[in-house]
Amino acid sequence: MSKDEELSAEEREIVEAIASRVVDLRMSVPAVVFLEATAPLGFLASQAMLFLKPVLEPFWFAGDYSKLQNMLERREAIQSLVSAIEDAEKTHRISRIR
Repeated sequence: MSKDEELSAEEREIVEAIASRVVDLRMSVPAVVFLEATAPLGFLASQAMLFLKPVLEPFWFAGDYSKLQNMLERREAIQSLVSAIEDAEKTHRISRIR
C-alpha cells in the first residue's frame, strides 16, 4: 500500500490544498526542509495544535483544523504532504516553461 492510499479522500484534498498554497507562495523549499526536519516531532505538533485549538481554530475552516491535527500524528501523512508539495512544484515549473 502506498502512502497516499493510507490517506482518506478528505485528507488528500487537504494535503493538495496546502501543497498548492505553499507553491503559490513560492515557499516549496523551506516547507519541504521544515517538514523533513520536523517529521519526528509530528505527534508533538499535533498535540500542540490540540492545546491551541481554541485560539487557532477561528483562522481555519473548523473541520479542516481537526483533520490536519489528526493527520500530523501520522508520519505517512507528513511524507504525503512533502510529496504533494514536490509534485505541485514540478507541475508549476512545467507550466512556466510552456
